Amino acid sequence: LLDIIADSRCDIEQINNIQGKVSLQISYPIISDVLLLSKARKNVEKIMSTILGKDVVFRMQNRSVGSRRFSICDSVGNVIVPSLDSLSTGQMALFSLFTTIVRYADYNDINTSFNLDKIQGIVLIDEIDLHLHSKLQRTVLPKLMILFPKVQFILTTHSPLVLLGLNEYYKESVDIIEMPYGNYISVEQFK
Repeated sequence: LLDIIADSRCDIEQINNIQGKVSLQISYPIISDVLLLSKARKNVEKIMSTILGKDVVFRMQNRSVGSRRFSICDSVGNVIVPSLDSLSTGQMALFSLFTTIVRYADYNDINTSFNLDKIQGIVLIDEIDLHLHSKLQRTVLPKLMILFPKVQFILTTHSPLVLLGLNEYYKESVDIIEMPYGNYISVEQFK
């Protein structure tokens, strides 16, 4: 997360022109790179916005402001979450999981990782329901998965809420396989 935030920032320098006017310019990196790296930051903010159910941005404070340098704010700067420590275990688990998908895409091809809908792969998650509040299981998890339409998710769960949510958001594109025999079942048959 800190890499993404640091990458989306730029170095600004003061320029004095011949007429004595002062202006600012980006000295590093070039503006097109800043815009592209800012898109990566917006993608991670989109993941957190989905988890929290409201549009958020990440803010870094100056070190002199207080003990917390990082916070999650609404679009006008009001602090919603004062630090990552303030998130629930389930919220942190989902954030970590889905930003890890972006990070692996970043390692593979940085240009693809700027577009969540272009990231491809297979993600295996054992016991996805672990530490997730019922709303995170039924509503948030499917919404996060939809952000990655070219990723195939293979999940295990003991929770009917996960299956109900996936069935609601994905309709016909979910296969539920009861183990250990490998039988295809419907949500209603889950036990």
